[in-house]
This record gives sequence, structure tokens and C-alpha cells, in this order.
Amino acid sequence: MTTDLKYLAYTAMLTASLWIPYVTAQSMTNGVLKPGNYRDPTQRPLPLWGKRADRAYLNAVEAFAPFAALACPYFVNRHKARSNGQYTPNKFRIFRLREYSRESEGN
Repeated sequence: MTTDLKYLAYTAMLTASLWIPYVTAQSMTNGVLKPGNYRDPTQRPLPLWGKRADRAYLNAVEAFAPFAALACPYFVNRHKARSNGQYTPNKFRIFRLREYSRESEGN
């Protein structure tokens, strides 16, 4: 797995787990949800760490989509280029080294 895909997977796991501190803060402060809580949309009080957890979760969700949108097509295009036999930078370097070694042997 390439570095960009590894960090994409790490970011996905982190984003998927960041809701846990917010829900913990809600249940520690206000108790388990009751049917009346669903009808009343007013925001219930939260401690500061719960508010920070909520903001961190929202920030991760907003930042994950652009990162995934950039990393996935980059990986797909790079993978297609290698499977099609197109020159990648490493193949080009190997090609140039072979040419250089042939030229130096001829002299």
C-alpha cells in the first residue's frame, strides 16, 4: 500500500471514530436520550471538551472528502500508467542508467 493510501485509510478510521467522544459527552452530561428529546430540538448544554470533540469531528468530516477526492484519482491514474507500460519516473531512471552503462562500456 502506498503512503497516500495508507494515510487515507488512517484518516478514514479516525473520522469514523471521532463521534465517540461527542456521544460520550452527551450521555455523561444529559443522560440517555428519551422520546421527549427527539421532539424538542433545542441544544442541550455540553462541557467544553464535548464541544471541542464535536468541532473536531465536523472538521474531520469536512476535510476527509477533499483529501479522498485528491488521493484516490491520483492512485488510480498512477496504477493505470504502470499497468499500461507507460514510463514512470523510476522506469525512466532505470532506462537512463542502462543507457549510461552501455555508453561507458563502449568507450
